[in-house]
Amino acid sequence: WTPLVYAGLPLALSIAAGKLRMVAVVGVGAMLVLLNGSLPLGPERLLWTLPVVAAVGLQGWSLGYARRQGRAASSLGSVMLQCLTAGAGLLVAAALAREAALPGVRSWTPVQLVAAAGIVVLATAAAYPLYYRMLAVLEPAQAAGSQWLQTVVAVAEAAWLLGQRPRAAMAGAALMLVGCTVLLVRRDVGSESSGVEELGLR
Repeated sequence: WTPLVYAGLPLALSIAAGKLRMVAVVGVGAMLVLLNGSLPLGPERLLWTLPVVAAVGLQGWSLGYARRQGRAASSLGSVMLQCLTAGAGLLVAAALAREAALPGVRSWTPVQLVAAAGIVVLATAAAYPLYYRMLAVLEPAQAAGSQWLQTVVAVAEAAWLLGQRPRAAMAGAALMLVGCTVLLVRRDVGSESSGVEELGLR
């Protein structure tokens, strides 16, 4: 249920901003079709989505906060503080769950160290400043559309690694999500330029 809850973030932020974007509604529907064929959406786990809903709500608030703060939120010091806070929270949660017995760095193989470094650089050090840069020209609801692409990429990677070919409905839903993301980042009708153009992606 976690990816589906995150898929509703653009819709929730649009409603909070007083703009109901139909593309956000379609995005949630397309995500439901995509996940229905790739992940089990059992009702017995529905209760555990409450913490996820809280996390998504906090992320939505943080997007608005980062947009209001501008450069202060996207500075290197700010990003480092956010990562340290998240890391500390993760360690505390792991300790409380008694699952903190992770292998020490010294026992890691060179391949594991390179993979960890790649994740740190690509998924954090480079990704977050770029994400905040995107917030400078896009509304929080538009920036949240990246949640759709993350799930599409994850499903595509899983299908590739497992040697599976997605069904037509899943492939169609994935393409629809890509299209919804493009439409979501476009400015409202009548504006001079789209968010994509302002990002220099034209």
